[in-house]
Amino acid sequence: MSELEEFLVGDRWFHRPSIAKAGVEVEITGVRPGPPARVEVSFVQQRDAPTQLVPPSQLKCRWPDRHEFLGAEAVWSALSSTPDEVESQAVVDVFNLLAGDTVTVNSSKAKRGTVTIIDPARINRVLGGELRLLVAGAQHIEDSTGVSYGWSTAVDLAHRAAGLHSERVLEHVRAMEAEARRVLQARPGLDDRGRFTKFDPWELEYQNDFVIPLTRLLREWCGSTGDSADELHRLRDECARLSKTLLDAVVRLAVSGEEEASWAIYELAFPNATRLEWRAALSFQPTPP
Repeated sequence: MSELEEFLVGDRWFHRPSIAKAGVEVEITGVRPGPPARVEVSFVQQRDAPTQLVPPSQLKCRWPDRHEFLGAEAVWSALSSTPDEVESQAVVDVFNLLAGDTVTVNSSKAKRGTVTIIDPARINRVLGGELRLLVAGAQHIEDSTGVSYGWSTAVDLAHRAAGLHSERVLEHVRAMEAEARRVLQARPGLDDRGRFTKFDPWELEYQNDFVIPLTRLLREWCGSTGDSADELHRLRDECARLSKTLLDAVVRLAVSGEEEASWAIYELAFPNATRLEWRAALSFQPTPP
């Protein structure tokens, strides 16, 4: 259905430009397909005011339904939150692995930090028949999309699902850890297409601040401990130290006039490197002595 088809001339709607402003009653006087699409409205309490063209998104509901709309909006406001990024990704990963399209983790501005259960019977099976127990007493809202809960309930559901299906979740974790090891153990040099690659501090930061905490949290939910995350931390630190030490030495030798010695070290570390790549590496700023 076109976004304009529900707006019929003569109908009255609840118009609100933003959540910070009070809504008013308007009457539809026309539609403009655009682009951009616009609805022409007149303000019921201001008959002398000129009509306005407004975005369809500012027309929230038909005027008689405004109280129901505002009530639902208040519940969404109470349910929504801004969860931690790592925890949010852990919840998404667990539900994607175990529940598919049964559960939706909402990310829109109004519904951020909520989870909607679309198929309660299926997610109940994933949870070993414990859905009713896990959501007992939790604030929620039910609409045409399903039953939605706040973030603490979402975490409880994902945590329990991961514990019940730990091997499947751990298989996903091990795949992430293997990719992290590959990234952290990669040396600067040439990739498989012959392109020059170098130490990327942003990639290490991503692995350290996001991927490693994510795998640790998922392992915790699965009831699994181990040295995998610690190993990744050690690999990251060693990679950063060796890369910095190497480039520091290469640059210092070149700056002191020992260019051939500098090139010899660089070539020893990266047998396929060219002098052009070595020259590019000399832009690295060494640590002051």
